[in-house]
Amino acid sequence: MAAPKQTIKVGKVRLSVWEGNYEGKPILSFTIDKPYKDKEGNYVNGKSFSRADLGNVVLACIQATNVLYGQTNTETNSEPEIPF
Repeated sequence: MAAPKQTIKVGKVRLSVWEGNYEGKPILSFTIDKPYKDKEGNYVNGKSFSRADLGNVVLACIQATNVLYGQTNTETNSEPEIPF
């Protein structure tokens, strides 16, 4: 399995940015998970989040947007062009 292009961690939440291509054009896709250890001690990538995780999910998404579009200020009046 390929490694993500970038990983953003906020609290227990992890957002990974993946590079790929679709019909010969480069695209980016994203996964959000919450790694944890199961009863046997194995790491599992959880896909559900508690109420306490919600803010961290939002912050991870904001950070990913800022990194991808080179924005340092999240207050903008224009919407960036989405490359996928």
